[in-house]
Amino acid sequence: MAYTVECLRDHVDVLMEFLLNVTTSPEFRRWEVAALQSQLRIDKAVAFQNPQAHVLENLHAAAYRNALANSLYCPDYRIGKVTPDELHYFVQNHFTSARMALVGLGKLGIACMSVCFFKSSLFKL
Repeated sequence: MAYTVECLRDHVDVLMEFLLNVTTSPEFRRWEVAALQSQLRIDKAVAFQNPQAHVLENLHAAAYRNALANSLYCPDYRIGKVTPDELHYFVQNHFTSARMALVGLGKLGIACMSVCFFKSSLFKL
């Protein structure tokens, strides 16, 4: 997951508060998750029209024997069955400070570090 943001230097603090909330406390609303389920099948079909997607999937499966061998795309049998609770569980267990990198450039980088240091115990700097 990658987030890219831009703003005027006068609004960096507001932007960093927003970015911190989005990255550490995502909201998965039931109606939004339900509305996106049908889009999953379409996105997967479009992706696999590209031969490179098939090649990358097969290379991943051949190169790894653990969780990295799993497909990058939702299996067909799970489309329509993903719940907000499952998404929350996944984020809580996989989006941890040990698995994240926080990168900021220029004034945004300074604000990024200071906001995260003072506002969140998630990022241990």
